[in-house]
Amino acid sequence: MEAMSHWDRLQPSTRAKLTTLFQRPSNQRSYTSPTGHFMIHYDLTGSDAVDTSDSNGDGIPDYVELVAESFDHARDREVNELGYLPPPDDGDGVYDIHIQQLGLQGVYGLAWSDQSQITSDSYIQIDNNFTDNIYATRGSDGVQVTAAHEYFHAIQFAYFTPFSAAWWQELTATWMEDVIYDDINDYYQYQMFFFQDPETSLDDSPFKGLQPFAASVFAHHLEQVYGRDLIRATWESLGTREPSVYDITDIEVALPGGFSSVLPRFAVWNYLTGTRHVGSYYEEGAQYTEINPRQITVTPGVMTSGSARIDHLASTYLSVNTRSLSGGLRVSLSLESGSTYEVVMMLMKNGVPEVVSWAGTETTIANVSRYDEVVVIPVSTSTSGDRFDIGYSVTNATSVATTSDLVGDFDRDGSVAFSDFLSFAESFGKLATDAGHVRQHDLNADGDIGFGDFLIFAGHFGESR
Repeated sequence: MEAMSHWDRLQPSTRAKLTTLFQRPSNQRSYTSPTGHFMIHYDLTGSDAVDTSDSNGDGIPDYVELVAESFDHARDREVNELGYLPPPDDGDGVYDIHIQQLGLQGVYGLAWSDQSQITSDSYIQIDNNFTDNIYATRGSDGVQVTAAHEYFHAIQFAYFTPFSAAWWQELTATWMEDVIYDDINDYYQYQMFFFQDPETSLDDSPFKGLQPFAASVFAHHLEQVYGRDLIRATWESLGTREPSVYDITDIEVALPGGFSSVLPRFAVWNYLTGTRHVGSYYEEGAQYTEINPRQITVTPGVMTSGSARIDHLASTYLSVNTRSLSGGLRVSLSLESGSTYEVVMMLMKNGVPEVVSWAGTETTIANVSRYDEVVVIPVSTSTSGDRFDIGYSVTNATSVATTSDLVGDFDRDGSVAFSDFLSFAESFGKLATDAGHVRQHDLNADGDIGFGDFLIFAGHFGESR
């Protein structure tokens, strides 16, 4: 797999030698799926053998029929319903699935393609029983999510094959599992790794760890906020990129407003999981691991400082429990050059966030005890660079008597006034996909500008610095 991840860097002679390692396996028997789109190759004896149980007595093992039906279903949903291109044909009009013992390799399935090509035909290997201890999801559920995942890889190869985009290949294939089989939730086993380390790049390589599988929550977020078709748009963008060499901007161009627009709201959603979850954010967010923020304990009149590091397309979370504080709060950040940033602040009250973006690198909040918690989220929106230093200092003092970044002060003139209301009214009722939607007007960052946002705005109307 390491050689495959660097395929485009290998000499032609080296590629020729390694190609023999990637030859299609040989199986004893074959079965055509009910739709005729798949040829299922399987063994009845040896280490790759399937269970020979045949409940309908048609001579085809039940397991083989399950595999065939699962891939037929995945194709129907992914190609016919969701509108993706079918995988490139290898010349015989059917797609080859090889059933083999994969538990010892620690994988559910594998999709093999020609990494020397921009688009490529491919074939899939899938485990022969899904009973090994390495599988979090076993039996028929394991077959089904693997069919959804690996077949989506085959589809991806119709747009862009090279593993230079492997993070997006794995992230979206893991997401596709839940689209096709919403009740199985195999991806739950990965998501914790994303929430435990939000400082790691969103596009971290799958050849380094599980981040792209865990970061499939990003695709869930995009789907809920912008619609399911957005994921297909990213693949269509990859499929029409110029030049042929991959660049992450080929994906970014399909995101509404790019990463700088998408990531701040995503960062808010990522805090509202587990026991913090409320219904208008991740559909399955109550099952997700909670981010463990840097808990900052302040002493009145004393500056508390510290630091963190984040990679590109990543964030860190600074939390201050403010219920018992008197006076106001001043928070200052020092952001290392070399990256662009968005700083999002969540003012938590009864579990509901009021969200405001900073105008600069310092903010003040008067009468801070009206909130239960203040969460400051520096987000790197750059597409390269790692380990950016984020310095912070926090002071609680009665001398802090003004709020610098007012919730609802959209024109940043220092007051939440009628001009802001008129601006807000223009966006009211608009979803993130609607023309005229302004992200800053989505005061609870749930993806649409509705009554909840109006209540937040009304609660701050008339405030001034």
